[in-house]
Amino acid sequence: MAKEQTLLGVLYEAIGRLPKEQLPPKKILFHWYKISEEYKAENLRMNAEAVELCKFFEAQGFDSTVMKGQAVALYYPNPLARTCGDIDIWIAPKGMAERGGKWLAKSRKSIYDFMRARKEMKGINYQHVHLHFFKKTSVEVHITPSSLYNFLHNYRLQRFFEQEAAAQFSNRVSLPNGVGEISALTLEFDRFFILQHIYSHFFGEGVGLRQLLDYYYVLKQGGSRESKERTLDIFQRVGMMRFVAATMWLLQEVFGLEDEYLLCPPNQKDGEFLLKEVLLSGNFGKYDSRFDRSRYNELIPRLWNSLKRKARLVFRYPHEILFDLPFRTWLYFWRMTLKR
Repeated sequence: MAKEQTLLGVLYEAIGRLPKEQLPPKKILFHWYKISEEYKAENLRMNAEAVELCKFFEAQGFDSTVMKGQAVALYYPNPLARTCGDIDIWIAPKGMAERGGKWLAKSRKSIYDFMRARKEMKGINYQHVHLHFFKKTSVEVHITPSSLYNFLHNYRLQRFFEQEAAAQFSNRVSLPNGVGEISALTLEFDRFFILQHIYSHFFGEGVGLRQLLDYYYVLKQGGSRESKERTLDIFQRVGMMRFVAATMWLLQEVFGLEDEYLLCPPNQKDGEFLLKEVLLSGNFGKYDSRFDRSRYNELIPRLWNSLKRKARLVFRYPHEILFDLPFRTWLYFWRMTLKR
C-alpha cells in the first residue's frame, strides 16, 4: 500500500522511530532501507538539476519558478524522504510578469518560439511543453501553472496566475545540502495551487495520498487569517469550495490535521467519497482496478476510461465535469492552430 501511494520514503522515517520489538522482519526492513536511500540519492540529484534548470532559463532571458516536487518537499521535516517525480518549472520572458495586465498569451508565444528553435515542441498542452534536458528526469516547462475545464473558472484562474506571478518568480529559497538556490512558489500561492492541482488530477486519472500529504505539510506551515481568507476567496471564485471541505475532512481523518490549520469546516460525506477514491486509485490512478490501463496509449480506450471516471464524479462536481468535452473540443482545434 505504501508503494501504491508512493509513500515509502516518508513511512520509513516513521518505522525508524519504532521500538525494536515492533520493527518489521529484517528482510523487509533492509529492503525498505535500500529504497529509502535510493530516494535520498534521487532527491539530491534532482535538487541539483532544479538549480541547473533555473540557471539555464535565467541565462536564456526567462524568469522561472519551480512548482511542486523539489520545492514543496521543503515543507517536509525531511525533504529528502519525499518520493520524486518530474521537475515542473513555470517560466515567462524576463520582466513580463512585473508589468502586469493580461500577459500570459504573449508569454506563451515567446516560449513556443524558444522551444521551436530548440526543436523541443513535444507533449504540448494548454499548460506546458515537455523539455528533454536531463537523461533521467522529465521536465515540464509551464506556460501557466494549471487550468480548469469550466471556461469562466479557468478565466478567473488565469487572471489570478497573472496577478501573482511576479511574487513567485522572485521568491528565492535554498535547497538542502548547500546545492544552491531556486525560485519557488510562496506559501500563500501553494496553499491554493497545490490543492487546485490535486483537484485537476482528481478528475483525470486520480490522485494518491502523496499529493494530499504535500497539501497537509503546506497547511501545517500556518498563515495569517487575512492570508487564509485570500486563499478561500480564490477557491470560491473558481468553484472549488465543496472539494476544499472534502479535503479538510480527509486531512483530519488520515493525517490528524489540527482544527487550527483547517481552511473551512470539513464535509464528512464528500470526504469519505474522496478518501475511497484515493485508496482505490493509488498514485495518479495507476493501481485502480476498476479501469483497464493495459491499452492506455490507445485513444478510444483512454477516452472510455476517462468517461467512466467522470460519470462517477458528475453529480458532485457538475460545474467542472460538464465542461470537460467542450473544453477538450476547443483544445483540439487550438492545438491545430499551433501546427500551421
